[in-house]
Amino acid sequence: MALRHDCFIVYHPADHDLADAFVARFRDVFVPRTRAISDQDGLAAGSESDRPGLLHEIREKYIWDARLTIVLTGTCTWASRYVDWEIAAALEDDHLHPPPTRGDPGGRRTGLLGIRLPSVPGAAPAVVPERFADNVDAGYAQFRGYPASSEELRYWVESAQVKAQYGDPDNSRPLRLEDAACG
Repeated sequence: MALRHDCFIVYHPADHDLADAFVARFRDVFVPRTRAISDQDGLAAGSESDRPGLLHEIREKYIWDARLTIVLTGTCTWASRYVDWEIAAALEDDHLHPPPTRGDPGGRRTGLLGIRLPSVPGAAPAVVPERFADNVDAGYAQFRGYPASSEELRYWVESAQVKAQYGDPDNSRPLRLEDAACG
């Protein structure tokens, strides 16, 4: 059996069923850290000054030891403040949680891979979250269509992890404080 990678799966709550299907289909490629953050989680960012504590809390509760963040992109993913926060937390070295022991990667950032969900019509352009687009432009993130096989996804995951080792993410954008209208 091939190595399975620890991946944090990010998606818009409207795409929950598609995210579940993705995880079930490709469970042989990764160990999923799946969570669509919502209002029920009690997370809040009233201003940019709340950023370090908020990102630390997201990393600690949801990202754990993931090496890669996969952004499942549906039609409204770009509009969610929670998706923005999850991506920001994944790209941030968590200085509030340094590695406790030698060799423990602790609060290190993850690589970033975007995947277009089948719910986005084939002829329509996929609109990705702005922070994700910043990282595609910076050469840190990759954006792909829906994988045809586990082997194809495994190649993308491993490629994105290599990019993360040698690249620097762009996490300079202020946090999205509210959801945008999607419709």
